[in-house]
Amino acid sequence: MLCLSITYKMTPVEIRQKFAFSKEEILDYISEINMPTVIVSTCNRVEIYVSGDMANLNKVQDLWCKHKNIDKDVLLKHVNVFVGNGAIKHLYNVACGMESMILGEDEILGQVKDGYYLSHNNFELDYELNHIFLGAITCAKKIKTDTLISKTAVSVGTLVANMVFDFKAENVLIMGATGVIGNIVLKNISANENINIYGTRRVHNALTNSNNDRVKWVDFNNRYDYIDMADVVISATASPHYTVTKGQLKNLSNKERLFIDLAVPFDIDKGIGEIENTKVFDIDYFEEAARENNTIKLREADRAKVIIEHMVDDTKKNLFFHSIMGKMDSLKENCEKHSFEQLFYNLRDGLNTEEFTKVVKIMENMGCN
Repeated sequence: MLCLSITYKMTPVEIRQKFAFSKEEILDYISEINMPTVIVSTCNRVEIYVSGDMANLNKVQDLWCKHKNIDKDVLLKHVNVFVGNGAIKHLYNVACGMESMILGEDEILGQVKDGYYLSHNNFELDYELNHIFLGAITCAKKIKTDTLISKTAVSVGTLVANMVFDFKAENVLIMGATGVIGNIVLKNISANENINIYGTRRVHNALTNSNNDRVKWVDFNNRYDYIDMADVVISATASPHYTVTKGQLKNLSNKERLFIDLAVPFDIDKGIGEIENTKVFDIDYFEEAARENNTIKLREADRAKVIIEHMVDDTKKNLFFHSIMGKMDSLKENCEKHSFEQLFYNLRDGLNTEEFTKVVKIMENMGCN
């Protein structure tokens, strides 16, 4: 198998998008190249996998440049090429999230599956591509099930959103939603369509983020009117003063409520945590959780690498076995022409100690001793 890869690691987005494929463009490309091909095209990577070796490289490159109307020198500047066992391992790493910008993320698995099934359902793929892609998909599922790598959040935005989701919040108020951190949190929480989101903004910034239809924007000066209704209050402003003080919450209804302070200096009066059924979490809490989770993720990544190594080896072994299936009769005939002792000595001379020991144990288990 041959793989041509352009990714975020070497290529800026303005170049990547020039090489990207739409679904229709993928179908057109594969129809013209007329060889078993799978294309994975995402915002972070564009990769073409073909059944073959380096002899097909120029054909794949030239057609890519032709379809995208780009000079070949531009492609050569940004493309990585993987062939044979290197291409197999690369695909496994990609499908398992080991090459992703966020280590272990599992969105890429769906994108790899989409690319594979688009080709599988519209064209004839050979044994090699079918076996390799199905193996990579199976490996990614195993890593997702057997490790914590895709379940361990390491960004503050994701950790905050997970806390909100776990709290079963129905109404969330975000102060500073138009800032960098606040906007990241807003996007993460917006993924849950069952949550009503209220965001504050100053009157003079009335147009800011008005295109986000998941948010009801309210005047910052009216924030206390919405705090009582909210299950979770998040503040991430650049204000030098508290955005919420305990003294202003004397008439707060007695329900469980979270206050999340992501600002430096602090936005939320620590005394609010003394109110019954109310908890306050600050940026230090989430940054410490992120550090701990990063340690876990790196440990789980090591476990994932071991799984990938074993499953890549199984794939290579199955591909080799499939390649000699047509030679089984001639291999058997050759063996029958020579004595067992001669075969045994040839195995001894041709294998290292570990390999030869394994062969002997297999023979013993088969009753060949």
